[in-house]
Amino acid sequence: MAVRSMPLIRNAGKARLKKMPAVWRILEKFTAETARSISHPLLGGPTHSIGLIRGGSSANTVPDYCEVHVDRRLLPGETAKDYLMELRLRLREAGLEGVEVSLSREEPPFANSPESPLPRRLAASMQALKHAPVTSGAPWCSDASVLSKVCEDTVVWGPGSIEQAHTANEYIEASCLQTGADILRHYFLSQ
Repeated sequence: MAVRSMPLIRNAGKARLKKMPAVWRILEKFTAETARSISHPLLGGPTHSIGLIRGGSSANTVPDYCEVHVDRRLLPGETAKDYLMELRLRLREAGLEGVEVSLSREEPPFANSPESPLPRRLAASMQALKHAPVTSGAPWCSDASVLSKVCEDTVVWGPGSIEQAHTANEYIEASCLQTGADILRHYFLSQ
């Protein structure tokens, strides 16, 4: 399961940098309020992360812009369009003129039942090789969100640990890689 909407918030008006703490507080409040009203049984509530802030060119120059890149994790049923519309409304109501919000990237959320054929067959292959399958949701993104739109059934599965993925020293232990290969071999040969 993957969810992502990446709005870009840019302020090129007067007092550019000074407005961003207020924007940050609005994002925090908006996400918290939304999490109280909607959730997903596997994914939980929506989240956001401010991953990049840019502004100015030097310490002794009044900055001509400030921008914040936000990674907002949408849940199935939410849309980036609705999220952006509500965020713009909240910024306007807070008197934050000059703050622009645009969508830099959107990957659709997806969820499928652990009882659908693909996860059940994959779990059966794991069990046949004495590995306990674990079904869970994840609030991170993968190509599965795009593939789920054209595939009847989609899962994100692989060897190793998510704790080691996308880190400076990303790795998969050789034994985990072998186990993954064995499970996939069993899966394909048992079809």
